[in-house]
Amino acid sequence: MSDIQFVFSRLDHIYSCNLSNPDTYEIHNVHNLYFNTSDMNQMFTKATTNFSVFHLNIRSLAKNFYKLQDFVSMLNKAPSCIAVSETWLNSESAVGTIQLHNYTSIHKPSSTRAGGVGLCIQNCLNYSVCHNICMPLSICESLWVKIKTNSSKFIYLRVIYRHPNQQFDDFEKYLNGILTNFNLNNNEHIITGDFNIDLLKSTSDNNVGRHYQNLENHGCKPLITAPTRFSSTVSPSLLNHI
Repeated sequence: MSDIQFVFSRLDHIYSCNLSNPDTYEIHNVHNLYFNTSDMNQMFTKATTNFSVFHLNIRSLAKNFYKLQDFVSMLNKAPSCIAVSETWLNSESAVGTIQLHNYTSIHKPSSTRAGGVGLCIQNCLNYSVCHNICMPLSICESLWVKIKTNSSKFIYLRVIYRHPNQQFDDFEKYLNGILTNFNLNNNEHIITGDFNIDLLKSTSDNNVGRHYQNLENHGCKPLITAPTRFSSTVSPSLLNHI
């Protein structure tokens, strides 16, 4: 159990909403150094929603997959979608063996040793992959899916991993283009992942401030305001976003 607790100290945040009314949502920030499945089950016992998204920076999905599998199996209510960053998968990885029970998994590999993103989507959900929406950057991976709700609206879910040395201006340019092409008022849009942009510095770093303003200009609001990464050697940071 201690291994699972350690890995999932990296589980940063949980988004949840009702499929019948995706405009109504709840957000939970999980930044304890350690937590267990009882904490998670208690959290969802109080929740009034039926659609949830987890994001975690797993740092090698192949190495830590069994821990993710064990953790999900111990939850009374499994998340609807699990977004993972830093999967460390490449084009030659055997992704067929990395499949959670009752989920369909899709992956965007990385051309480098680090990076890579994935989505695990419950089989009961009706979704399609948005292949025509890409972020053509050499060191930035992303996946976008369109999920049908019980209403006339859709939920668009995207997971992004931006490598630390990805040119900031190029990333903002493509992110701005993607957001501009969507009518954010008609559907629910969830963008999550490891951006390697510390939102705690939105008032002290010009680039971070520009990124925050770019999101707000398109009607997007960062829902996580507390640190998602803790270390004994560096200050807490907010690199993982919804």
